[in-house]
Amino acid sequence: MTKSDKTKALGWALNQAVNQEDVKKVKALVFEGADANFVPDTTILMHCAATTFNLELFKAMITDIKVLETRDSRGWNAMMYALEAGNLAVVRFCVQQGIPVNNDTDYDQPLSLAIQAGRVGIVKFLLKSGAQVNAEDLLGRTPIMHALAKGNTEVAMMLVSHGSDLYHTDAQGKTVLSYALESNSLSVIKYSLELAKIQLPSNVLLLAVRAKSDLDVLKYLVSKGADILFESKEDLPGTLLREAVLSGKEEIVKYLLKQGAPMGENILEIAARKGNLDIIKLIYKYEPPMGNRKRVIDAVVQSGSVKLLISLLPEIKTMGRDDQYHLLFVAVRSGSLNMFEMLRDELDLDVDCQDSKGSSLLFEAVILEKEILPPGKTFLSNDDFSRIRRNVSDRFGRYELLKTLVEKENLEVNHTDCDGVSAIMVAARYLNFPAIRFLEKHGASLYQKDSRDVSAETILMETKISKIDQRKLEKVMAEGTCLGKRPSIRRHK
Repeated sequence: MTKSDKTKALGWALNQAVNQEDVKKVKALVFEGADANFVPDTTILMHCAATTFNLELFKAMITDIKVLETRDSRGWNAMMYALEAGNLAVVRFCVQQGIPVNNDTDYDQPLSLAIQAGRVGIVKFLLKSGAQVNAEDLLGRTPIMHALAKGNTEVAMMLVSHGSDLYHTDAQGKTVLSYALESNSLSVIKYSLELAKIQLPSNVLLLAVRAKSDLDVLKYLVSKGADILFESKEDLPGTLLREAVLSGKEEIVKYLLKQGAPMGENILEIAARKGNLDIIKLIYKYEPPMGNRKRVIDAVVQSGSVKLLISLLPEIKTMGRDDQYHLLFVAVRSGSLNMFEMLRDELDLDVDCQDSKGSSLLFEAVILEKEILPPGKTFLSNDDFSRIRRNVSDRFGRYELLKTLVEKENLEVNHTDCDGVSAIMVAARYLNFPAIRFLEKHGASLYQKDSRDVSAETILMETKISKIDQRKLEKVMAEGTCLGKRPSIRRHK
């Protein structure tokens, strides 16, 4: 047996002994040379031992005090694992052996970690052992910020008694009050305001809405003078309502509307995209139809919510035919077969239609969310393939629409727009192989050229990724569609 094999064998044996909390066997294996820093899966064995609540077992792992200083990829040592587990005995032992209770800002702070884990007894011990009450972590957060975010006023009071800075701002510009709002606890928010004795910042309601605070929190802040008319300069106008609509909290939206919060320009569109009919109806009570109605209806169609569309059909039927056909294109782009069929039938629209550029509905059916290969990129990573798989899966409905348009509606697959571009060329630009093969199967030509003398075949040949990546790409995309098995790649010589 080689030295490497022996090390692994001892490591796995030690792993079993630690899991069984067999102190006698652990001592024997360590004496034989087993490494306490062996990693059987993802966690260092010494760190596993720190969570067992068996101090004798933990001590048996130590041959050199330096083993206590070993950090993993997160920057955690054995004491930090003990902190998270609430193992005070191991924490106390580590501190006695000289492991510092304060870390550099490159790492998590032991005191903050104990607070996040809710270990009040360990927090008390660390403070007595010299833990810095205002020690910052990598993001500039201090212990009291973690305590308030967790809603732990007992620990917060403890930290204040040790001199915690109530006016500190972290690396993201967040204050102690910001973290108190994240707790969504009215008592914690009241406590932090009374404690710091600070004037409410102008954006406090924005912070509360973004933190998804409950209605009673907002009412309390307004009673304390929070500005309901606040409009953020960093975001879109009417940010309070915008954030409330995004959160989907109907009672918050209703309260802000009643209090006269600024509407902003796009909250109806946001509500439509979220598919929230109740919020849309609520907004309608306070805002009559405006000039952006077409954009709102566009958003409803994009949301894919048939229920929402039904509520707007009377209005849609009064629109001009060009606008109605525009919605049909939007429905195909959204990938909703139900939406497409409802618009087609309710408005009596001809599916064999074209937009102002001469493009047919097939063009919308083959476009992906975004181009798979950004300009200049010559290879696809594993992350790229994962993104592509999600993208194609999300567009599943669009492939159903493609089948419907070709096989049921009998749209011409070789139709070209004003520039001579066909649907298969559009699919090629997006490397949409399932759509390319489907269109080929139904008579579309890879070699048909547009007005610039470019064909789908030319576009694919100019793709810079390797043939191996192309084959993998086809397979990944075919798995996420309803267009059948992946056909073999055909390269034109």
